[in-house]
Amino acid sequence: MKKGILFVTGGFRPELHGGSIQISHLIKSLQKNFNTFVLSSSKIYDTSLFDITDKLNIFRLKKDNNFFLRIFNILKMIIFFFLIRKKISIIHFRGFTIKVILLILLGKIFRKKIIYSPTRYLEDDIYTLKKNSFFYFFIKKIDLLLCISPIFFSGKNLFVKKVFEFQYLPNFVDLNIYKFKKKKFHKNLNILFIGFFSKVKNPQLVYNAWKKIKNSNTKLTFIGRKSFDYYLSDSKIYDQIYNDAKKNNLLKRIKFVDQTNKITKYFNSCDIFVLPSKTEGMPNALLEAMASGLVPIVLKISNLYSDIIIDKFNGLILKKNSIDELSITLNKLINDKRRLNQISLNARKTIEKKFDLTIYLAKIKNVYNKLC
Repeated sequence: MKKGILFVTGGFRPELHGGSIQISHLIKSLQKNFNTFVLSSSKIYDTSLFDITDKLNIFRLKKDNNFFLRIFNILKMIIFFFLIRKKISIIHFRGFTIKVILLILLGKIFRKKIIYSPTRYLEDDIYTLKKNSFFYFFIKKIDLLLCISPIFFSGKNLFVKKVFEFQYLPNFVDLNIYKFKKKKFHKNLNILFIGFFSKVKNPQLVYNAWKKIKNSNTKLTFIGRKSFDYYLSDSKIYDQIYNDAKKNNLLKRIKFVDQTNKITKYFNSCDIFVLPSKTEGMPNALLEAMASGLVPIVLKISNLYSDIIIDKFNGLILKKNSIDELSITLNKLINDKRRLNQISLNARKTIEKKFDLTIYLAKIKNVYNKLC
């Protein structure tokens, strides 16, 4: 009989964002070896019990601020867990929310193994959770801390090596989806930003640096929701960028894409990927962009990208959150086709060597089998 895993995550399909798309790829790849279930929270979608889509057993809880509906959601979650309790042996949390506490408690009562994967530095990493003694009490009950980036067990999180059983297993890319085709770089480049509009994602840096590029034919593409019901989202930032572009007659050179299920189309048509986020975990969009041959530029966040980007080899690292530094970097790249080609090739090779889905699957199956 197959062993069972309950994945507990935030948004999940049909919601479109990096985390939900990646975990759906993972679950489909694991189904030959494991029975899989998904417990998801959403402000849009809801299921009375199960939603079986593409052979995925999904249970969604619709988020609501109404007290009575929240209590009802808790009861629904308990019933759901009780119904599948004999079919699972592992609960794998991706990110921390309040529901994690109840599920850890249920998991311990029914003797399930528990894995926790932090997703964003300074938001749900152990260092941040430790500041709340109540949260930390429950998170210490897990059996394995599965870290997607070195930042989750080094620096401020260095103490986890002494307190937790942990393993490093970075995110992955399905190279059958994100294929590489050698780009024909020219001076009229297309710069890509992916992420919702927020201070954390920092799209203003990309826009303001792009405005200072000397080549007036360079284009800019934003992919991300303009209005997103999430505490970090800020639609005013989109308004500021749009109004400034309109004022300066730049809208013909900018494309705003609210969301898309054809992300590979944009990876194929763009040349440079800029990730100016002030905090991240291990960004799926960065790995996918590199797999597709885009030249990545990231803003330095502690040692977050130490296992992905080697500066000036397979990408570029901005030392400061500086418009001038980014614009200078972009201007230099635009005039150096040879360098663009070399970084693009190196970026793809990095993904093939370290972040391929097939490599990840072998390791994650080993993790689950050892715990069961």
